[in-house]
Amino acid sequence: MGIDYEVSAVDTDAGVLVNAEVLEGEIRRLASRRRANDRRIVLYGHSKGAVDALAALTIYPDLIEHIAAFVSACGPHGGSWIANGSWIAEAFNKT
Repeated sequence: MGIDYEVSAVDTDAGVLVNAEVLEGEIRRLASRRRANDRRIVLYGHSKGAVDALAALTIYPDLIEHIAAFVSACGPHGGSWIANGSWIAEAFNKT
């Protein structure tokens, strides 16, 4: 019982929609290969990669049939204090 894995070719500096499209193509390619051995895909996303992966599954919901599990490790699904700029407001609002 071995594990086959691939690392996505997404550009971590690219936007979520761009990476969702890359993931869509990768998942479809993996799914077409899986038909031979009937294995589904475990999708693991770390940090922004988790947001990219969730976006791919949301934009292309037909991909879900190929996914056995989606693991979000440290995914900032509710936004990020740093990315949202909250730290700037907090730093300058000190009295």
